[in-house]
Amino acid sequence: MKLAYISSLDENVTSGGAHLRITAIKRIYQLLGLDCDEYYNDWPKNTFSLLPYLQSLYYGKQTRILFKRKNLVIKDTPIIHLDNIRQFYWLDDPKSFLIYNAHNLEFENFYGREESSFKRRFEEYELDRIAQSDLTMVCSE
Repeated sequence: MKLAYISSLDENVTSGGAHLRITAIKRIYQLLGLDCDEYYNDWPKNTFSLLPYLQSLYYGKQTRILFKRKNLVIKDTPIIHLDNIRQFYWLDDPKSFLIYNAHNLEFENFYGREESSFKRRFEEYELDRIAQSDLTMVCSE
């Protein structure tokens, strides 16, 4: 069975903690008998949209990078692995089984212990994305 692994790394990255995590996860998929096609972060092209700017007004300006759009077309793949929350916006209404690797919680990365309406709204958004996935994987320290 085919699996599309959408990596959070650029194609030329070959070391570091994220590379180790991704290599380990892909190895697990291979041991499970899945044919793993990798799509690197720098492959899809950015597409212009006003939505990231509007979302940054709602969720906080520092989160804008998470809402940038890219055009990624994946066909005839029953399983898609998303390695970052921003990748939910790269696919056009995927019909595939979605695995989301919530290896870190972005609302904690962006807001830490801060209490604000931006943090609460973004936390709800992130939890909604986790609920939207068919399977949530947590591969972290």
